[in-house]
Amino acid sequence: MPHICQEVMKQVRLLLEEKIRFQDWKNFSASVARGLSEPLCTNRLLTAVEYLHSELLYLPCCSRSTKKHTLNPDSSPNPVHTSQDVANDLSHNVSATCLDIMFCICPSGIPTPTGLVILDLPWLLQEIFGRFGNFLLSPASGREKECWSLSEVESALELQDGEGDIQTVLQLLETLELLLQTSEGYYVVPAWLKRGGPTEHLEWKNLKGVVYHWQETSMGLFNRYLIGQLQLWLLRQFGSHRCHLWREGAQCVAEAMIKMEISEDRRSLFVTGGWDKECSEGACYELLEMVGTEVECLLRKCQDQGWEKLHLIPRELFAISSDVRIDLQNGKAFRVRRLSLGRGKAEGLSGFSWEQILKAERECTSLYGKYVEAKPWEILFPQHDHRMLYHLGRKCSIRWLDGSTLANLCSMLDTSNPLGLDWKRLAQELGGASCSVVDELNDEAIRKTVSPTRLVIDKYSLSVEKLFIALKQMEREDCQAEIENMMKQL
Repeated sequence: MPHICQEVMKQVRLLLEEKIRFQDWKNFSASVARGLSEPLCTNRLLTAVEYLHSELLYLPCCSRSTKKHTLNPDSSPNPVHTSQDVANDLSHNVSATCLDIMFCICPSGIPTPTGLVILDLPWLLQEIFGRFGNFLLSPASGREKECWSLSEVESALELQDGEGDIQTVLQLLETLELLLQTSEGYYVVPAWLKRGGPTEHLEWKNLKGVVYHWQETSMGLFNRYLIGQLQLWLLRQFGSHRCHLWREGAQCVAEAMIKMEISEDRRSLFVTGGWDKECSEGACYELLEMVGTEVECLLRKCQDQGWEKLHLIPRELFAISSDVRIDLQNGKAFRVRRLSLGRGKAEGLSGFSWEQILKAERECTSLYGKYVEAKPWEILFPQHDHRMLYHLGRKCSIRWLDGSTLANLCSMLDTSNPLGLDWKRLAQELGGASCSVVDELNDEAIRKTVSPTRLVIDKYSLSVEKLFIALKQMEREDCQAEIENMMKQL
């Protein structure tokens, strides 16, 4: 054994005599340094720990000191960077510079690891993980519920003398993202959650969502630990009063609703959002993006990368959430049997990749699901998702106008113009609308209390370029400037 490894193990044995079974990296490196005559760099110590893999275990746990996502719908979600990313960088640097454990040339600026070092592997695997897992096999498993008190968790773990105090063990389990203490003082343990979703199903006027699916050539599954990480992450974001968890998923309600649920075969993870008021559509989009970013961050850490993200058809989501009548464009109607999201993709949900949706928009075609067809703008969030405008520019449909730009255009064109250069003229320029058609649009706008300009845009779904040309013909330079500013901001 290399000399440096012997020195590390000497310090580890001293720590074990004090019944210290794990430490964070900062304290561990400080403990080792106290027994050495010369300073030890991060790379060299990491290499020594890797060499002693049968005695020590470094766990690059997620750091919760990083900036969290925000639930503010006006903010864009940012990727969460965890210490796993740091560990990967460190591992790369170790292999590149410290292949010889007795000689090290460390690059400057190496970040300090933020994970845990387990000093007593038998204790972790047998006394903690073993007892933690065996709980589900015991008669007490019938007590599965969402929240546990400190005394209940302590009773379930049944720690003996010398196995560590309950607070230390809970600190370890929370660091490993196996449980979480709520602001009310209770503990949520994903492995101990009850099965089945909420008995009361909330109804929403609008539904959209995605499915993360392991491809046929992949052996990947959405395991309990990954789902548990997502559940605890959601609990941190929303709080226990707005977040309901069960074994297979979670549902959180803020300005909009977000629901996560795995399929029975654990090959698919559905993430859906719902909202009622039109002003909450943006909030739902932000929540879906926020949760999707976290899901993809965890999936990118999996060894198997054979997963895909598919966007679902909203009308099919409605069809499986309740037994509803679907009216087709040809006037026919039929009922779709009630299905559970957990039943999976093969039971009637159609999914489309971003590339498929982009192609359909570029070619001005529809997307065809198992039961219905859908336009690209029906599947995504056209006023909030700017990818289509970014890729196709003015060639894409005017339905993809940015929300603030659309609102400004409606405000400008809804107001009567002395020269008649308002929404009525726009209807004539875009679709050759007759006086009777204009009157019908006006009556509909009054009846529904909506913008007549918005009705014109929905009726004549031409390209942004044709809208710009129409505004140019109307000599509405103020409206042209709105579109130009939107394109510049992309």
